[in-house]
Amino acid sequence: MAIKYLKQYENGTVERADNKPSYGLYEATKPNDDRDVFIGGKWYPASNGGELVTNGTFDSDTSGWTAYNASLNNSNNVLNIVDAGGESNASQLLTTVVGIMYTINFQVVSGGTYGVTVGVLDSPPTALSDGALSTSLQNGVYTYSFTATSTTSYIYFGGASSDTQKIDNISVYAVEPTISTTPYTDQFTYLSENGKLLAVEVANGKPVDIHLEDTESNEVAPSLYLPSIQAENIVAKEYSGKNVATAWCNFDGTTTPPTIRDSYNVKSVIRTATGEYTLYFEQDMDNNDYSAVGTVGAVGRNISLNDPEMEAGLFAFQIRKASDLALENRQAYIQVFGGKN
Repeated sequence: MAIKYLKQYENGTVERADNKPSYGLYEATKPNDDRDVFIGGKWYPASNGGELVTNGTFDSDTSGWTAYNASLNNSNNVLNIVDAGGESNASQLLTTVVGIMYTINFQVVSGGTYGVTVGVLDSPPTALSDGALSTSLQNGVYTYSFTATSTTSYIYFGGASSDTQKIDNISVYAVEPTISTTPYTDQFTYLSENGKLLAVEVANGKPVDIHLEDTESNEVAPSLYLPSIQAENIVAKEYSGKNVATAWCNFDGTTTPPTIRDSYNVKSVIRTATGEYTLYFEQDMDNNDYSAVGTVGAVGRNISLNDPEMEAGLFAFQIRKASDLALENRQAYIQVFGGKN
């Protein structure tokens, strides 16, 4: 379940934010941990950058990794470091910023007989004792940090004595974000109440709950406000899934084939007989229990939906006069609701 935060601009527009805002400096907890930071009475964009490791999951190969005194393979979609006798390792060169702290996350799938050594160096690694952050690691998930002393840093994993180590899910990212020197042109306010942020819980694209949570701050948060009517109605104001049309179409039924002027989630409309049409969805509905309505731009005519032919991927309908005579019409409109959760 995702958590969204809401920021409101001076013109009243409310916008979702995926990351929790920070009132002062923050420590990133993942790659691309982009946040709005409040410093000196203004909001600034900040980011710690993306993932530094290339191919940390080994889904197809071991590209991006260099072997020392070992052979590498990705059997079972993990990094296998097969020692050739003596000390060995697999390393990757990362671009880093001097003085910035970085986090290393990884999983030891198998430490072999002697365990895994993890380390960081400014130059290509050979001896496992050089730059080691930890040694003899066995199966488990680990997190370590290092502060870069060079613009290039080699992260390595290794072992010894004709052993095999298996590593997976390697990730490296900067802990310290870079904060822009230019504040946002259009300033805003994060919705809150009594110093607690409004958080909207979203599942399958729909808001399911709201709650207030404490801010994470190294300085005093600004005085924010949340009118009670917004707190009470915020879920109702979110529109998605069954709250909106899942398909609609404006078409000319007199041309061959019918001409779609504009539409949403409609692939095509075909004429099967005079005044009889079949509409095909671009993405199928979840089932055939949706609601479909239609109208035409002419007095005394209506659209009749053929219920037995309503399917997940299409439905058939007719344009008729009050006398039940099938006709074609230049202005025809169809709307479908409830087809998608």
